[in-house]
Amino acid sequence: MAVCGFCHQQITGTDYRSYKSKKYHPSCYEELKTMANQKEKKIAMSSSSKEKELDSLSSYVCQLFQLSQMPKSLIRQAKKIQAEDGLTFQQIEKALWWFHEVEGHAADLSRPNLGIAP
Repeated sequence: MAVCGFCHQQITGTDYRSYKSKKYHPSCYEELKTMANQKEKKIAMSSSSKEKELDSLSSYVCQLFQLSQMPKSLIRQAKKIQAEDGLTFQQIEKALWWFHEVEGHAADLSRPNLGIAP
């Protein structure tokens, strides 16, 4: 007797679906497919929201430091802050905004950096 790879109940008869060398009840297989599709959509949405946040950060940095486009070194710095400190691009942008706009610190146009973010 085969065991369902999703619900771990016995599969009786020949009505089952196979996927990656496992057998599933038809209803379990459909639920598994639905969960996989939702996960793919979530990952795609997450990537697009990160891109939007990075675009917004890039626009703000360009405006702040009077640049035509954000240098690759600042993009690397933003990604490093994101990876090491766990900040989103939106949080980095808000930190920069607070530091420069609210607290009134002048931006060093000769040496743009994101060092105050973490």
